[in-house]
Amino acid sequence: MLRLGSVSKTFSGFAALTDVDLAVEPGEIRAIIGANGAGKSTLLNVVSGLLRPSAGTVSYDGHDVTARDPSELVLLGLSRSFQITSVFNDFTAFQNVRIALLAYHRRTRQLFGSVERLLRAETLELLEAVGIADRAGRQAGELAAGDRKRLEFAMTLAARPKMLLLDEPTAGMAPNEREIVVALLASLNRDKRVTILFTEHDLDMVNSLAHRISVLHQGRVLAEGHPDEIRRNEQVRAAYVGAA
Repeated sequence: MLRLGSVSKTFSGFAALTDVDLAVEPGEIRAIIGANGAGKSTLLNVVSGLLRPSAGTVSYDGHDVTARDPSELVLLGLSRSFQITSVFNDFTAFQNVRIALLAYHRRTRQLFGSVERLLRAETLELLEAVGIADRAGRQAGELAAGDRKRLEFAMTLAARPKMLLLDEPTAGMAPNEREIVVALLASLNRDKRVTILFTEHDLDMVNSLAHRISVLHQGRVLAEGHPDEIRRNEQVRAAYVGAA
């Protein structure tokens, strides 16, 4: 589904990524972990088209997307969610999702017209998929952090993605909210076969969700494997978890 070949990214001489090779299979949940500054967000920015690599190639679903813009990637089924939840706080949950659907269907000229019934069934279906259909009429700004993140996922799903890129999807959440998001992502992967690539600092969350883990250290892939393999890897313990 996704392949990075010798991807490097430099900023004014600083190497944020160096010769990164990565392959994610269809239907896989892959976690990217590493200390602050390891290059995790830069990697997601390169994959999602926000940054162009200084060297190397990015392939997605059989397409060379190294130089593609984010809007083009969304149409190919590659969607991105950011660490800071991005929703319209003054709009209801229903209105937020419908805006995303109107954008996907290229009907945004109708955004401020008479659209009360437009895409209603599809909007409610997406809210149901993330478990907040009962909050459809509530303003997004009034929702709990976990529910706002679920709302953002519903908006992301409006583009019918084959693959999701998530930057620390449970950042700043309480334990019960993290559990809800983990369950949601697992169900999206299981029921809709959405491939997921995500970064995360919470190792408990990573171990409970990821099929495989890639560890970044100073912009390079230090190790890769199943959660049990990564837990036993002494290089990872020394560089990321700590020798103790």
